[in-house]
Amino acid sequence: MKVSRNNLILIFFSGITGLLLAWGLQVVNQPDYLRNARQEDLVRILDELTTREDDLAREVRRLESLATELQRGNEEAVIQDLEERERALRVLSGTVGVAGPGLEITIADPGINVSATVFFDLINELRDAGAEAISVNDARVVANTGISEITGGLQIGDRAVLPPYQVKVIGNPLTMTTALKIPGGIFDVLKAAGAITNSRDLEEVEITSVVSSRPQVNAQPVD
Repeated sequence: MKVSRNNLILIFFSGITGLLLAWGLQVVNQPDYLRNARQEDLVRILDELTTREDDLAREVRRLESLATELQRGNEEAVIQDLEERERALRVLSGTVGVAGPGLEITIADPGINVSATVFFDLINELRDAGAEAISVNDARVVANTGISEITGGLQIGDRAVLPPYQVKVIGNPLTMTTALKIPGGIFDVLKAAGAITNSRDLEEVEITSVVSSRPQVNAQPVD
């Protein structure tokens, strides 16, 4: 069966969408995290997985709608949708700089007591509150970014990050601030660890750090 150019475009973007959604289901490079997680953490993770499963179902319906538009010959609408989706995927994958309203959070950690698990919880709390892009100092944080402890600070992705940590987040400032400051929430956890936090709502936060794309060693394009 011959596959048309339009169908190839749709298949390509469907594959990217599926890959990124799959990344979103990963527990970020924390092999012992689930084993050592508290019961309330496990409940939260289950809720997150359920939410992301719903996101995947919505994406399947969207792609089915695009396929219908292609069958009707409405190529312009499909191409516009795919271009918008590609821009959104580039933001999610961290390969482009972004700007928008959000928060700038400074975390002083004089005793170097903020663990990778606590920082992982902070990132997840921000994501749950609708964060669209996150960076820590000069490290961009995306779905598959690993966080681990090193001497004097944290390893975030391929960057060694030392305190004070400057966390830039793009999203709804009010929603994110409310989530961070709930009693017993992540700001209280950071305080208990000896960290000093300061958060500012900003009309525009600029995130210039990006994730480097991995070089293709074995895969070669086919004409």
